[in-house]
Amino acid sequence: MKEQLESNLLTKYAAGLMSADELKKLEEWLKKNPQYMPTLAVIQKQVSAMLQPQTASYEPA
Repeated sequence: MKEQLESNLLTKYAAGLMSADELKKLEEWLKKNPQYMPTLAVIQKQVSAMLQPQTASYEPA
């Protein structure tokens, strides 16, 4: 459960949805838990890809 909550916070961060207070707390937490930096990088890539405009590729049958 704890890992799920941490993952949700990292996703919120990557999407730019954190308040200034939440951001400060997360940055402090990351300083104490640097082992999560690679996880954050992966989540940031995934969120970035999701936020990119998708080009539809339609080919009639």
